[in-house]
Amino acid sequence: MVEVLRVRYEVSRFLPIIVASVVGAVISRLLLHADPILSVPTLDLNNHWELPNLILLGLAIGVLAIGFIGWCEFVTVRTRIWSDLPKFYPGRSGNRHPGPLDP
Repeated sequence: MVEVLRVRYEVSRFLPIIVASVVGAVISRLLLHADPILSVPTLDLNNHWELPNLILLGLAIGVLAIGFIGWCEFVTVRTRIWSDLPKFYPGRSGNRHPGPLDP
């Protein structure tokens, strides 16, 4: 994760956020004796024949994720050519009453 963030961000900027989240979690556990809200059950394989199904499911989800990212990029490129939307900026749509965002 540090390699991805190394381009623009430094670890020293995230250190206070990391420390604050850890201290908050520890204090809430000590004072409230609270269990985690989300408990994830362990995955027990009953049979080794389940493993290929899990691998295929992971590959299918990966392919769907690649398709979804491609679709998002396609929509982004297609909608960039739109002019500004008159329904959000009524003063720019040729309306007689200029809006607050008009130059």
